[in-house]
Amino acid sequence: MLNIVLIHKTNDFFDALISEKILVGTIVTPNPKIADGVRKRLPSQGAVDAITISKFIKNELTALGDQEVLERYKGKSELILILGAIWKKIGRNNIVDFKRAFNLLTEFRSFSISDQVLETVLEHYDEELRSGVLWLHRFLAQLELIDEHQSYFYLSEKLRAGDLLPSYETQRNIVFYGFEFMTASQVDLIKSLALREDVVIPFYKEVYESSEAIDWIRWFDDHNTKIVDLGEPIQFLNKRKLFRFSKNYMGRVLEQEVGEEEKVLVLAEKNITRESIQELPFTDLKFKSEIDLFNEDFLSLISEVDSWLVTGPQAIAKIEEKLKHHLDYLIEFKKFREIKCGLLLSDKLQQWQGLAEENNQLDVFSFEIIKESVSLDLPRVNLATLSSSASNEVISIQDIEFIKEKNVVFAMNSNHGSLKGSGAQYTENVEKYLSSIGPLRRAELESELLKSKFKEFLTDNNVDLYVENHLLEHDVSISRLFSFLELENTSVFLKDPIRKQYNLLVKEDFSLSRLSASRLQKYKECPQKYYLQYLAKLSPQIDFKDEINVLERGQIEHKILELYLKQNSEYDEQKHHDVIHHVLAKYLKQKKVTSQKDILVELKAYTTSAIQSLIRLKQNYGLYFHFEYDFDVQEEGIQYLGSVDLFAESDEHQFIIDFKRSNRIFTSFISILNYDQIQLWFYYQRLNKLNKIVPTKKIWLGYMDLSNLENSMFFTDDFEQAKSFKQDVFVAKVKALDEMQEFLSTYKEQEENLVQALRRDKEFPPRPLDKEACQFCTLKNICPREAL
Repeated sequence: MLNIVLIHKTNDFFDALISEKILVGTIVTPNPKIADGVRKRLPSQGAVDAITISKFIKNELTALGDQEVLERYKGKSELILILGAIWKKIGRNNIVDFKRAFNLLTEFRSFSISDQVLETVLEHYDEELRSGVLWLHRFLAQLELIDEHQSYFYLSEKLRAGDLLPSYETQRNIVFYGFEFMTASQVDLIKSLALREDVVIPFYKEVYESSEAIDWIRWFDDHNTKIVDLGEPIQFLNKRKLFRFSKNYMGRVLEQEVGEEEKVLVLAEKNITRESIQELPFTDLKFKSEIDLFNEDFLSLISEVDSWLVTGPQAIAKIEEKLKHHLDYLIEFKKFREIKCGLLLSDKLQQWQGLAEENNQLDVFSFEIIKESVSLDLPRVNLATLSSSASNEVISIQDIEFIKEKNVVFAMNSNHGSLKGSGAQYTENVEKYLSSIGPLRRAELESELLKSKFKEFLTDNNVDLYVENHLLEHDVSISRLFSFLELENTSVFLKDPIRKQYNLLVKEDFSLSRLSASRLQKYKECPQKYYLQYLAKLSPQIDFKDEINVLERGQIEHKILELYLKQNSEYDEQKHHDVIHHVLAKYLKQKKVTSQKDILVELKAYTTSAIQSLIRLKQNYGLYFHFEYDFDVQEEGIQYLGSVDLFAESDEHQFIIDFKRSNRIFTSFISILNYDQIQLWFYYQRLNKLNKIVPTKKIWLGYMDLSNLENSMFFTDDFEQAKSFKQDVFVAKVKALDEMQEFLSTYKEQEENLVQALRRDKEFPPRPLDKEACQFCTLKNICPREAL
């Protein structure tokens, strides 16, 4: 029997468990963090244990005596290596296409492992992607490999058939706790377990009652499911005081306002990071934070191996020999973390070579597959305080359900990112078909679950709320979290702020005659920065004749993208190599660069994925590319100049894309939608002025991060295509805007006000937009103002 236990508070469930109103032997959780939280709320001497679902599955397969199945089970890192070798063997070498196919394969196999189901859903995708996913799926079957989803379906079939060993224990009491989402394969498993076991799923009542048919909690059969009400509704005080503070001042505000007594600090981010800990003004902190301990060492090793491949593919035997010498060097200098990375890489090279006769050469595709596999096998480490005397505990908003009867400071700033849940991103036809097979992940359901946790958290603790200005108004996920509260807003001001007198740079004869996006951005960030760079023409940067600086590297990378995509419609590693050398040669005529190795490695790394993704974008949307699209517009006596890195258009779409070497200026949509970063909006206004923007076409504005394509960020008014854009182009962040025209109109008005302010300005005071404007300013060493 399956029991869906509807709760108002998690205390309802744990109280019933402790008093044995609910009998439990095992509590299954989605991840180790929730398992740890559950254990803290269980009696120390009890017989109940909390384990992860992956551990539960392995235990079940072992109990069923299926050792052969366990041996055929492959984790993600092994699957990537095996399927990557197959992908190469069938003549494909585009890493972006492989990742798209692999990700779709994993998603769709969570619904079904049937050939027919996959063939039907893939009818809505382009032929190349469709055939790639089917190839990988069929090879999994031919090789009799078992992935995570097949292990669920296999176990479900075994339980339904009833062919069980006499030693297999039944009539157990199993709880599935803390799941925000379950795949179709997991739902099917729970239904099968419920045939012989008492299965319990605790779930917030108000979320259950507002859930939809596509949500996982609604996918259990009525005939073997019992709905149980537990506990009483929360008696809740809706009125709350909300303390508001200015951007980048959270640490100083907490230092001023929060007392020294013992407390819990809750940060409104899904995972605690070292950076967020460093923002806090307290020293006696107890926390646990995930840390990628091996990342820098892994990147250092990868950079070294990349340098061995700059001249083209190399024999793996030769790479292994070089790696052995490099490991000897690392051992001599006791670089233990990089040694660990090197040993894993050496092992993967041997595995890769053993998968196919053709794998005796290491090319770009092969190395990308191996890097991905190695990165998944690197040890995952948590950074934690060892001191037991720390009086202040720091936790993430995800863990608030485990905080009871504490004094709590809840703090939220724009660096914490959005609290939006994860939702399925499919086209309407794909979504319709998949929803007939299994549950779909819905961001709204996850947001409602978080809101119920938040309400319980506020009820069970003494909480002070601190939120950065404007977040509630500009982030839907945050406003939804606070929607049940009647807030009394109180602005927090710093006491006795340090005030300084500055010598103003008076320029009485200033007349604004020309303007670009970068110039207007500089003025917005700080008037004095604009004055020093464009009127005083000061540049503290030194240009070395034997080095290619960052600006020049960016120009070279843009030219490589342009030249390659003008000449080619598919990715070819040798042609890419030739274009890099051709473009670089022109720049080297003006420079006396002694070593090209590092710059070649970097140019290849920064342009490979971008080329492959732009090819995919061009093919999927039927685009014509205009690189370095110049404009020159006269508006009210001002010459507006600029160049769009890529303006692309088709019969239905128009794209304005800017290439960046990092995502420093666009870490979140908030900075763009608040117009802190104006470049894309500026470009749109100028192209619109030139009548290049067609109102009937869907508009896309975006930044592409050449260093890591998954940091790229796009927003659009095309809701339908936004759902599939991530798969089409392999870009992680896409936002569809209902109010795109409203945003564009608002920017136009703000730009007019900013231009008028610039026209009137004669003093150009040091008035930075925020702390980062000073932190990353190249002129900060000659500016009279210290960092905020």
